[in-house]
Amino acid sequence: MRRRLAAQVLASAVGTLVLGSGCGAPAAPTATGSPSAHKVSAGSSNCPADSAQDIIFTGVTVGHLKCQSVPTSCLQGQPEPAKLIATIPVLVDGRPATLTVSTGRTYGLPGHGPGAYEVPSSLGAGDPQFELQLADMTTWVSSPGGMVTVLTDDGTRVRGTVEGGLTGPGPMQVSGSWGCARAGA
Repeated sequence: MRRRLAAQVLASAVGTLVLGSGCGAPAAPTATGSPSAHKVSAGSSNCPADSAQDIIFTGVTVGHLKCQSVPTSCLQGQPEPAKLIATIPVLVDGRPATLTVSTGRTYGLPGHGPGAYEVPSSLGAGDPQFELQLADMTTWVSSPGGMVTVLTDDGTRVRGTVEGGLTGPGPMQVSGSWGCARAGA
């Protein structure tokens, strides 16, 4: 056991020295994960404004979503406000998946517009949350302390940020900006 640990530490140190011995400035950080990590597709390089996202995944799912295949619609019950939900289509390992971002059931009520909504320690159906669900139904859900923020909501388009850990088959982090269009806008 000790030899194995010593060998891993030595291999890590040698790898760091070899990688760090290149010329020039250090490389910019990238989304990283294990060699068997799920890969998120960045999307099209020629992205229409209503399909643009800027979401980074790290951990057991890695990648930088920049453009989704179709625009995201915001869902919010009318005439009474209900939780605001953005269902963002993502390609993971080349297959359709969904990142869902929700502000929780209070968004839209008096005094509850754009702002920060924290994932509580005891997660319920109407609470702020986010999750990633793969095509095979593998799901990661937001961990307590994650944040869903609405920066702008002009009645036609909602823009915000999401940041935090997700729990599921392995550790994952998500961070970045998201957007969705209101139905009929």
